[in-house]
Amino acid sequence: MKIDIFICKFGSGHQAAAKELQKYIEANETVDINTVDFIESIHPKIHKAIYWGHRTYFQHIKPKKDKDYKDRDGSRDFASKFFNIKKLFFKYLDENPLPDMFISCYSVTSYLLSLYKIERSLEIPLITYITDYNFHKFWINEGTDLYLTMSKFTKNKLMDIGIEEDKIIIFGDKKKTKIKNSAQNILICGGGLGILPTDESFYRNLEKFLDKNFAIVFGKNKNLYQKVSKLKIKNLQTYGYVANMDYLHSWADLYITKPGGMSIHDSIRNDLAIVYFSPFLSQEIENKRFIDKENIGVELKNESFDVLDDLFNNPDKIRILRENLNRLREDFAPEDLLRWMDYEYYKIRLNTYNNFSESWIHGYSYS
Repeated sequence: MKIDIFICKFGSGHQAAAKELQKYIEANETVDINTVDFIESIHPKIHKAIYWGHRTYFQHIKPKKDKDYKDRDGSRDFASKFFNIKKLFFKYLDENPLPDMFISCYSVTSYLLSLYKIERSLEIPLITYITDYNFHKFWINEGTDLYLTMSKFTKNKLMDIGIEEDKIIIFGDKKKTKIKNSAQNILICGGGLGILPTDESFYRNLEKFLDKNFAIVFGKNKNLYQKVSKLKIKNLQTYGYVANMDYLHSWADLYITKPGGMSIHDSIRNDLAIVYFSPFLSQEIENKRFIDKENIGVELKNESFDVLDDLFNNPDKIRILRENLNRLREDFAPEDLLRWMDYEYYKIRLNTYNNFSESWIHGYSYS
């Protein structure tokens, strides 16, 4: 089975979702998976410059803007405003071998792949993996055959707008993690772009908790990584870009992070109660509603550590957050994805065989 997975590197969530899917599918199926970077596919010569511009904006210009700034889905606007994306993307698809199955981990590619299927009269199954806990219209498309969500919360929202239940699977690794009864090790992340506080006092205040161990992952934010590393904070270990976060997720007892979709998903999979930075991006504001409704985390308002004091002094609060994380993890049904894929692939092969047999019979001549 040949599968194309489509991602975009505006942030790390789409990549993380694709890697999780690929790892799970390859462990259970005989497949040939090709990951396609959307921006690289439409602008192969300048995609690095585009990503550099996006990263520079969010690391250096955005932090100087007022916190009331609202991004309606900045990555989508960025792409659609400046590039003739449909024509370029269709050209890429036309010039490359078609797979047996499409998987999209990015809203724009879900939208464009759906259009492509309709305009080219294709029956290739399209799976859309919604990488946040709410969704906007670009995620929902006529040509999508299956939706992967990360929670029943999102599944119910899809059903509320008329998506059939049998077209939705809650995906995630259901394996049990080690039981985390302490709150000794605290992991801080700002996503792939390293969107973290820039004020030195935030990091110096970590020394208030000398009985705790902190680790911060700065992603691709090299300037902030170097700035904080030079502070030589006693109970802090700093990291730049980390390709595999499994070790740190296993090490940590508590997770301070931005409320991105995959960050929340990681917290559920790894039994990590969340302390989240106040969001300002629209999708993260929606994700905050999910965290609060399911009671799996608390907000770090104004970058103040008062909430940490409260959690450390009230271990029952962390216990309740973890119980809710475990409840959400029980909803994961990754095996349903494998069954769906096997059925669709078998159906495609059967239709191909029947069409070939019919054409061969009709084309046979006794002369």
